[in-house]
Amino acid sequence: MRKSIHRILFGMLVLFLVQECGVLLGEDAVLKLYVTRHAQRGARANWPEADRGKNVCGDLIDGKVSVPREDSITPLGEKQCVLLGQYLKKLGFNGKVFASPCYRTMQTAVCTAKAIGPSIRIIPEPGLQGGGNRKAPAKGMSVAELVKRFPGMVQEVELPEFWKIANETTAEQRNARMEKFLDDLLKKEPAGQILLVGHSSTLPSLIIAINKRMTDKRLVIPHYPAYVVNCCLYVYHFNRNGEVVDASLENYNYLPEDMITNNFSPLKKLPPPAKKTVRPAQ
Repeated sequence: MRKSIHRILFGMLVLFLVQECGVLLGEDAVLKLYVTRHAQRGARANWPEADRGKNVCGDLIDGKVSVPREDSITPLGEKQCVLLGQYLKKLGFNGKVFASPCYRTMQTAVCTAKAIGPSIRIIPEPGLQGGGNRKAPAKGMSVAELVKRFPGMVQEVELPEFWKIANETTAEQRNARMEKFLDDLLKKEPAGQILLVGHSSTLPSLIIAINKRMTDKRLVIPHYPAYVVNCCLYVYHFNRNGEVVDASLENYNYLPEDMITNNFSPLKKLPPPAKKTVRPAQ
């Protein structure tokens, strides 16, 4: 009789651990999410004279440098990407890369992927684009154009012809859009490793959405560094319930001081340089 009671109590304890703690479900970290901003951008006309004719990140068409009307990344930005890729490789990244289909973010993703390894391909993702205050949706580069500009580096997916959004003028709108983007991403990609390459106008909104999923408020990382640092890096570990169980702000730790930039604007105040990792009590 006593053995039966003990078995029942033990079974109840196991059930509690499974339901409440996820101990037996292996729910620690099933998805590792890396978030970064594009590298230093700038119109080629503003580049130093010696750099204006240089090919950037293998973007060579018919033997000539060809860029769309959008700003591209600079030669310094290319170096930032290489260092980011090398750092991600050191961290063991070998997953999927999603990038805003804008030119500078695709360049950043391609340069970074080449530094990681030969198997990485870039998935254009309109959900990562910056805010759109235009009055009507606009055409962006098609997948065919991206494939032509970055041969062998772009995964062919379907993109709407008019993928550039309109009428997004407030932080509340951006926050709502990026929260939905995160929800959809976690449903489609619940496990593995993912790198997201976005913009300073929407990365803070994405980080705010991620912060809502923290299992421990001590894991919350301020979103403001994404406003200023090109190729800043956040790392998040999600469990199978879509909750963040670990987080770190790598930020610009891997960049030399003279390569820490906010495009061509001077940095008035650098965000915290130290890595922040808080692990909730088990």
